[in-house]
Amino acid sequence: MSSYLHIMAFCAITILCAPILCFAIVLHPDGEPNLVEWTDRPDPNVVGRWSTDASCVAVATNAIITTRHQSGGIGTSVWFGGIEYTVEEIVNEPAPQTADLRICRVKRKIPGATWLKYTSLYTLTDERRKDHVMGGYGKGRGDPVSDANGDGFSWTGDNQTQRWGTNEILNLNWNEVINAGVYDSDTLISDTIKSRFDQSGDTAYEAAVAQHDSGGGWYIKDSSSGKWLLAALSGYVQYLQASYYSPPEYQWGIRISTYADWISQNTPPRLDGDYSGDNEIDLIDFSILAANWKRPDCLANNDCNGVDSELDGDVDLVDLAEFLQNWLN
Repeated sequence: MSSYLHIMAFCAITILCAPILCFAIVLHPDGEPNLVEWTDRPDPNVVGRWSTDASCVAVATNAIITTRHQSGGIGTSVWFGGIEYTVEEIVNEPAPQTADLRICRVKRKIPGATWLKYTSLYTLTDERRKDHVMGGYGKGRGDPVSDANGDGFSWTGDNQTQRWGTNEILNLNWNEVINAGVYDSDTLISDTIKSRFDQSGDTAYEAAVAQHDSGGGWYIKDSSSGKWLLAALSGYVQYLQASYYSPPEYQWGIRISTYADWISQNTPPRLDGDYSGDNEIDLIDFSILAANWKRPDCLANNDCNGVDSELDGDVDLVDLAEFLQNWLN
C-alpha cells in the first residue's frame, strides 16, 4: 500500500465504523478450496497482481482495471498467469465523481507473450442477493483472533499468491457514503455493492477480502450464457489486519454496472493483426496466426491469442483478411 494502508485499506464510511481499503481473500470456515476440483469459477488468468501491493482484472486483451488508492502508475508491472506486463497508459474515472477506479492499457514485457484473458462486464443492476466469486492477490488467513471487534482471523502473507472465495451480495438500498481519501466511489448510492463475512456462511467458500486484494474481481455467473461477468472490484473493509465473522463484517466493492459505459468507451482498441503486442504487424504475428489457423474453440474470453478478431468462435479467412489489411503497419 502506499499512503493508503497498502493497496487495500478501506476508507471511512460515514454510517458504519471506518471501512478500510481492501486486502486479501480470507476464508471461513476452515479449509481453502481445492482449486483443481472447484471449477465453477472464473478462469484464474482474468485476475492479476498489481506491482507489490494490490490486484487488478483484465477487461480486454490489452487493458485492465483496478482501484486508484494503491501505489503505481505508468511503467508499473502487473502479472497475469505468471506473465509480466507493463502499464503504458492510464485513464482515471473523471470528476466530479472521482471514483476509486482506473483503466490501464498494458503492453507485453516480452513480445509474443499471450494476450490477456478477460471477462465481459456485468451491466445489469440486479446484483441484489446474487452469489459472487471473488479473486485477488491479497493476504490469506492467519491465526484466529478474539478481541473487542469480535471473533475472526488475522491476515498473513503478501500479494504473491492468488486466492478465491465466495459470498452473497446484500441489499443495495443503504445510505452510506464511502470516502477513500480523495476518492468518492459511492457519493451515489449505486456506486458500490456490499457483502458480509459471517459465521454461518451464505455460500460454499465464504470469504472476506484483505490487504492487497484491492482491485481484485467480484464475478457473477450469467444464468443464460453460463459465462462469468465482472460485477465489482474489491475496495473496502471495516477493519485492518483481521477479518471478523462474529459479529459479521461488511465489505464493499466498486460497482461495475455504474461505470460500465465509461469503461467500455475508454477501453483502448488493439490493432487487428498485432498478436505479439509489439505494436508492429510482421512475421511474428503471422506465425501466431498460422499456429491458431482453423481453431474452432475461440470464445470472447479466449480469443485464440487475439487471432479471432471478429470473435465468432473460429479462425478463418475473415481473420486472415483482417490481418492482411494491416500487414507491415
